[in-house]
Amino acid sequence: MQQFLPTRRLATLCIVLLAAVACAQPRKPSGPPVSGEVRAGEPRIVLVSLDGFRWDYFDRFDAPALRRLGDSGARAQRLIPPFPTLTFPGHYSIATGLTPGRHGIVANRFLDPASGRRFSFTDRVTVEDGWWYGGEPIWVAAETQGMSTAAFMFVGTEADVGGVRPSRWTPFSDQIPGEERVDQVLAWLDEPRDARPRFMTLYFEHVDMAGHRYGTDSAQLAAAVRKVDGFVERLLQGISALEEHQDIYVVVVSDHGMRDVDPGHPPFIVEDTVDLTGVEAVYGGSFVLLHLPDGAAARAARDRISAAWTSGRAYLQADAPPSWGLNDNPRFGNLILMADPGTLVFARRQPNGPKLAARHGWAPEDASMHGILLVAGPGIAPGTRLPAVRNVDVYPLLAAILDLEAARDIDGDPAVLGGLVTGSPAPTNPEEASR
Repeated sequence: MQQFLPTRRLATLCIVLLAAVACAQPRKPSGPPVSGEVRAGEPRIVLVSLDGFRWDYFDRFDAPALRRLGDSGARAQRLIPPFPTLTFPGHYSIATGLTPGRHGIVANRFLDPASGRRFSFTDRVTVEDGWWYGGEPIWVAAETQGMSTAAFMFVGTEADVGGVRPSRWTPFSDQIPGEERVDQVLAWLDEPRDARPRFMTLYFEHVDMAGHRYGTDSAQLAAAVRKVDGFVERLLQGISALEEHQDIYVVVVSDHGMRDVDPGHPPFIVEDTVDLTGVEAVYGGSFVLLHLPDGAAARAARDRISAAWTSGRAYLQADAPPSWGLNDNPRFGNLILMADPGTLVFARRQPNGPKLAARHGWAPEDASMHGILLVAGPGIAPGTRLPAVRNVDVYPLLAAILDLEAARDIDGDPAVLGGLVTGSPAPTNPEEASR
């Protein structure tokens, strides 16, 4: 998930989130009322997120239910997250079809320079405040077009985006057993048609937590993969027992991958090279966002850092790879420090900082940051194999399945996965699929 929630799992965060469990009850959105019942044959979607499930875990660990799901429908080689490869930006890009530079959730923690406000995934007030979230997530599109939705945790579903939340939603809590999450989704799927949601989310943090704490080759990670695979098996068995199971699509994604931290490579400490007095520095680990006073200060800092740093690079926004989609968003700061994969960068020394065995957040060009995409449901040919796909291309697929009017001017390309639901050929050229 994110770096520390997923990174959401440090003890301090658990304390914050446990306080929210008492209010973890479904709530009605403040947007337009939902009307109309689900008719026989109308598709429904369960979007399942396996936080931190790297693309190659399929083959490295025991995951029979996930492999069977991929064989019964479509499986992408990899799912490519946007920059930065963190939980909040990655999930919300899946939900909106926009890169973080456009939807505004640019990290798990960040500063909005225009207002001076700070967002943090550990702060329930900011997480539930729709002011931070741009774009139109898929559940908002569904709700405003007359479809009921329900979320058992997914980034953005706790906020009133455009004044709208899912009809039912649950604040994040890692204290809720996975079996309980699955059973709630199955109960939603089996509700009377006049109350039944058309779109549902389901979220599991277990793989991300184990990867961070124990590393990507650990027995604990293998056990976490088996655990979430068991949750998926429970979901699939429950769906198969439903009377109208033939109308249900299951879409499994992950927000990012994971990479072990090189313990023999000391982190680069920015304050040893640049005076950071009065400078806002955001994040730390795989990258740092710096808010320097002006462009001249940013250029001077870039030059000094570049001369001293051999395991990373400092970017002005204009110099960053176009594929990162920064879009001149001031929330990224005016100097971005990206460490080489497996190495670390911190603005200031952190003697008591978290010592994580593995992290994410590095540039999306690193394949270790890539996740998974599985799609199974009516009309999807078993054994369909897709090349690497950008995660912003998932949104138009979800909209097409539900026959929604998708948001306009998104970064996702409807043609990449459109063949799965229209019968037209899906792309087989990896470069075409990852444009």
